[in-house]
Amino acid sequence: MELFRISTWRQFGLCGTQKSNVRRGFFESRQQVGRIIWIDAIRGYAITLVVFGHVLEGAMNRGWLSRADGDAAKLIHDFIYSFHMPLFFIISGALGIKSMRAAPGRAIISRTGSVAWPYVFWGVISILMWPFISQFTLNPMYDVNFFEGLKGGLRALLFGQSSWFLWTLFLTQCILICALQVAPIKMVFASSVIAFLLLANKDLGTLNAVIRFFPFLAFGCFIGPRIDLIKCGSKIALIAVGIFLFGALFALVLLRVNETPILWVCCGIIGSVASLMLVQCIGTTRVNLFMAICGAASLVVFLLHPYFHGTARALIFWGMGPSIWWQLAIPTVAGVVGPTLVFLGAERLGLQWIFRLDLNRLIWPHNEEQNVGRKLGSAQVGEGHHRG
Repeated sequence: MELFRISTWRQFGLCGTQKSNVRRGFFESRQQVGRIIWIDAIRGYAITLVVFGHVLEGAMNRGWLSRADGDAAKLIHDFIYSFHMPLFFIISGALGIKSMRAAPGRAIISRTGSVAWPYVFWGVISILMWPFISQFTLNPMYDVNFFEGLKGGLRALLFGQSSWFLWTLFLTQCILICALQVAPIKMVFASSVIAFLLLANKDLGTLNAVIRFFPFLAFGCFIGPRIDLIKCGSKIALIAVGIFLFGALFALVLLRVNETPILWVCCGIIGSVASLMLVQCIGTTRVNLFMAICGAASLVVFLLHPYFHGTARALIFWGMGPSIWWQLAIPTVAGVVGPTLVFLGAERLGLQWIFRLDLNRLIWPHNEEQNVGRKLGSAQVGEGHHRG
């Protein structure tokens, strides 16, 4: 969630009178930040896979696929799920390692505002809305006592069952920040893999996800300073290696050997590295620039996509029935584009707080302004040296 650290305009170096130039477009402002484009784009592709995976899973659960189509859909589903969530944890670790080491206290406060806050805020909203929207789900709940539902929802929120991803991301990041104060990242990564292998088959409730995904966050921290080195000498070689890695991953999923704990970790890393390579290869094309916008909005897409793709699915079913291709394409597009537009609107209207609180700026406003000034000054000095 590092990409939500500062507002979009500040992130792109636009402030004051410069905002009048925004007509030149979001794409051009993205282009000014160099390597961030492909990192944002990675998140965009990953969150699109999340939405598509949920849409596909919904179609499978509703029996809208034939037996042959269902087998192919299950294979595609398993392939996507073998790496798309590990990719999120790896990117989060790669982007967050500097702040975790330099200012651990502020890093935890930052994660509280960027991960824990949306988990609680949108979890409460989901609990309050559930009696009204459950009738549109696969397992509608009728005649449910409102207060009993509220009680159960709050219990689920407290124990990390409201949104496993945000709950897991927050806990893993807090644990990792503490671990980095006493051990090097290599040791933390190795220990996390060993802990996962020992506890993979234990029923630890919501802590299972923490143990399962912690190795990917630690791996991301390990490659963070070297993330630009995940590339080959030429674009052709980059494409070839990326396709080869995806092919190897597909074979492992097809043979179902990825269900072995150690190979599951390897599959997550293989798919993530392949994604990093191929997205770097695409560069700053319009596709990548568009996906970078979706990537910057990935938190909002994750939070809101069930409402958008659920509405699209219901409308398509009402108008066209369970037409599988329409039921896969339109809800996926709606689940990604709709929340992205909400994100852009919130940025323009100053409503970022409904998705993220910048607690460090609220607690130490003067220090944050000084830090921004130092960063801008360093960037200008670096640009001067580059021009020289």
